[in-house]
Amino acid sequence: MALLSVTLRDFVLVRELEIDFSAGFTVLTGETGAGKSLLIDALQFVMGTRADASTIRNEAERCDVCALFELSPLHQERLLEFAADETELLLRRTMDRNGRSRAWINGVPATASQLRRIGDVLVDIYGQHSWQSLERAETCRGLLDSYAQLDTGELSATWRRWRDRAGALVEAQTSQDKRRDDSAQLEWHLAELDRLAPAVGEWDQLQQQHKRQSSAQDLLETAHRSLALLTGEPSGALTQIARARQLLQTRADVEPEFAMLSRELDGCLAVIGEVNRTLQAYGQRGDLEPETLQQLDQRISAWISLSRRHRVPQEQLPEFHAKLKEQRLALDTALDLDALGRAERAAFADWHMQAQRVSAVRKAAALRLESSVSTSIRSLGMMGGRFQIELKTLDAPGENGLEEVRFLLSPYPEGDMQTLGKIASGGELSRIALAIAACTSQLGVAGTLIFDEVDTGIGGAVAERVGRLLQQLAADRQVFAITHLPQVASKGARHIVVRKVSTDNAVVSQIDYVDGEQRVREIARMIAGEQITNASLNHASELLST
Repeated sequence: MALLSVTLRDFVLVRELEIDFSAGFTVLTGETGAGKSLLIDALQFVMGTRADASTIRNEAERCDVCALFELSPLHQERLLEFAADETELLLRRTMDRNGRSRAWINGVPATASQLRRIGDVLVDIYGQHSWQSLERAETCRGLLDSYAQLDTGELSATWRRWRDRAGALVEAQTSQDKRRDDSAQLEWHLAELDRLAPAVGEWDQLQQQHKRQSSAQDLLETAHRSLALLTGEPSGALTQIARARQLLQTRADVEPEFAMLSRELDGCLAVIGEVNRTLQAYGQRGDLEPETLQQLDQRISAWISLSRRHRVPQEQLPEFHAKLKEQRLALDTALDLDALGRAERAAFADWHMQAQRVSAVRKAAALRLESSVSTSIRSLGMMGGRFQIELKTLDAPGENGLEEVRFLLSPYPEGDMQTLGKIASGGELSRIALAIAACTSQLGVAGTLIFDEVDTGIGGAVAERVGRLLQQLAADRQVFAITHLPQVASKGARHIVVRKVSTDNAVVSQIDYVDGEQRVREIARMIAGEQITNASLNHASELLST
């Protein structure tokens, strides 16, 4: 199921109308001029085709068309940007008397080009003025590849790899002088940075070391004074604590608590002894020398100079250095034309080998499809007609292979083959599309197919075959046929009659869903005209029963 409903307001001859649709095969009939092409006109309008104020009903200021579609998983994948996680898609478009048009997709404002992109996926229309997908080489290739059961995904990926490598080679060839200049300048900058060799996290360490070195004399004096307070005679902390311990120990036999306090002071003496040794070592350190401060000053100065020259924060200089190394590697690779040439030739050879295999499969499938479609179109009234698939070699390597695919037709056994749009009438194109659909069991990805003027120039047994082919196609697609032929109309699962009526001094189009006796009378009208006879009624009943 694809198209669920279409709602019209003040569109052409319609004041207000909502049409609900079902799956399968639906026929639309009616007298000439009744507005049977209303559905096509409305769908084309809501799917973004060019329009003007003539689409607005007389005496109205604005027309409004909505189309509601049910999305299959394939459609959801193709229309992900418009309907993520949505099972339905509502298109709406309005136009006023000044020609201003507005559009929405599921209530979100949209452009006409977005509507057209959606329409290309959801609906295919085959009629006198709507060549649509069969005129597009991409559609023809897709149909042939589907018929041949070809998957060109890997071929496309290989082509993109070749294109990237070919582009890199061309860019290198056309900019060698500039690249050499860039490389020389890069080497000069890298030489300076290599001499400095800035390490990640080093800048913070340099700042901390410089701060210590700048306070070296004060730090040494602090260490010496602390040592004097701890070990100086006769009042140093170490001496005083030792005396207190000894005094407590002399009376420990009388007061047990003194023994415990004496042991606590043993621990204090051990800690002070460790502090004493550390301070003595600190006073003898060689990294608190004027020469060390001078070396730090020089490195910090060089670091700041390079960071300013390259306009990067000091702490990011190591990352900048690494980035320049990567650029040098890329330039070295780009300057190696031999390596780039070998890579490009290897990628092209890979693509060409796959493309040749794809071409061989396409050629074999094209012969089978040509024969099948030619037989089918002859059975549909195009006696002597020939269908041909042209595989035209491209001037440059293509993403999908060596050739462009076109569908050609000759209405006569010895006639020249030409593209469908140049040689086929509206009715012929509809029957060709029908024949291709029947032969391939797939007509693009569109879930809704509309055939207009499918009955032009045919009748009798041919019309019967057209109707049965439409039935066959509607087994897995939603199919609409606008027809004048009772043989075709009788094959529809659902029948819509379009009439032109006069109301309130205005002429409008209206639709009726007909079934049972009403449908028999409509088929009889198509057989005999306005004068319906018992014979035409019997014939209509017979058509509907077969």
